[in-house]
Amino acid sequence: MENIFKIKRGERLGALIVTLYFTLLNGLHVAKYYSVLSPQLKGGLWYYFVKYVHISGYDAKFYSTITRWSTEYDVFRHPFLNFMLYPFYLLDQWLIDLTGVNCMQFIVAVLLVVTACYTYVFLRRLLYEVLELPRFDVILLLLLFFSFGYVQLCLLVPDHFPYSMMLLVMVLWLAGKRIRERSSFPIWQGVVLYLVVMGTTLTNGVKVLLALLFTNGRKLFQLRTFLLMIIVPTILVLGFCIYEREAFEKPRMETLKNAEANKRHAIEKKLEKQGKWKALAKMKNEDRERANRPQKGVIESYIHLDTPHYESIVENLLGEPVQFHQKHFLGDVSNRKTPRPMIVAYDHWTNYAVSGFIVFLVLMGIWCGRRKRLLWMALSWFAFDMLMHVVLGFGLNEVYIFSVHWLFIIPLALAYLMRRNLPSYSVLSSMPFLLIRLSVFALILYLWIYNGSMLIGYLVE
Repeated sequence: MENIFKIKRGERLGALIVTLYFTLLNGLHVAKYYSVLSPQLKGGLWYYFVKYVHISGYDAKFYSTITRWSTEYDVFRHPFLNFMLYPFYLLDQWLIDLTGVNCMQFIVAVLLVVTACYTYVFLRRLLYEVLELPRFDVILLLLLFFSFGYVQLCLLVPDHFPYSMMLLVMVLWLAGKRIRERSSFPIWQGVVLYLVVMGTTLTNGVKVLLALLFTNGRKLFQLRTFLLMIIVPTILVLGFCIYEREAFEKPRMETLKNAEANKRHAIEKKLEKQGKWKALAKMKNEDRERANRPQKGVIESYIHLDTPHYESIVENLLGEPVQFHQKHFLGDVSNRKTPRPMIVAYDHWTNYAVSGFIVFLVLMGIWCGRRKRLLWMALSWFAFDMLMHVVLGFGLNEVYIFSVHWLFIIPLALAYLMRRNLPSYSVLSSMPFLLIRLSVFALILYLWIYNGSMLIGYLVE
């Protein structure tokens, strides 16, 4: 059986360059926050780390979970993620005892660099082995993908998104191999992919199901295959979620609730002792209002249908993930210390021209690959994301942070455009080939300079 994590000879130079680049970025990121995070051994809750780490809409829950393990991530949205981090919590505790310093920043940085390396490896295999592009075109599309603003940014943040991106690219590559070989996923491999991807982020399990449907076809619905590959793993995951909620989440929330109640009670006693009756009355009124206020569920709290859809699509869906906005750079819509409006416009029309040109190239690529099952599978993933974010409004107010779940579709679509325009012996017939590649090369130069300068400037300030 092939070891998919073994880096092949032709992949090593590129993997080394990616590793070195993201080692540099993560080193700058660690240095930026080291003085306020790592020497601090107290706390460990997300509420402590969020005081210092404000990066777009991403959370610092990896830092808090590794420092003091608990079910920081919602157990139904990320069924296995808390337990995937438990070994790194043990490692951090050992390093704290050894060095006296909280090393969670270094642990997360290493994880992110490894993730960047394997994202490169899996995407290269998709373009080179599955789509059989020439090496020059593969290099161009890889450079383009890693020039996107939120691809680089997500590989710096202590959140779950980069790992979801890597796993989805891996599934896309494995499914592409199956489609190319006209074979199906065996049950054991389908189950492993389904459990790992869904266990990291529940909604991405839908994408694995779509991949199984596009590769296995009608075989997926054979009773034995359907039961073992889909029904049984789904029941196991949901059962585990319920167990997590009862055994870990409810006690944790009860502890937090009691701690907050005790804190407010102590403040009330202090105000009463000092005779500050107006402040005491105001505090009690706030408590009553909070108790009478209708409580939103976990999912409801992420629904933002009041966000302007058209502006959000232009600025936050098509714009920000590829090109950072100049104003409110890496601001967070839900954080008062780094406020960012839901909609931020670019300062220059050229940014809109670049976004429009990328959309144009992608649409051309989709047209060229309109009969390819792999592309339709990737587009079904994108359609699911748009249903969830744009139609249902899930996270629509900061949809750019979810963009790494679909940005890899851009190089995939452009790959079909390049395959359609392979050069021939005629200079005239090779003109589309030259124009497309020159356009992609110009985009690469622009995006690396534009996004790279803004990101590095943020890290060294």
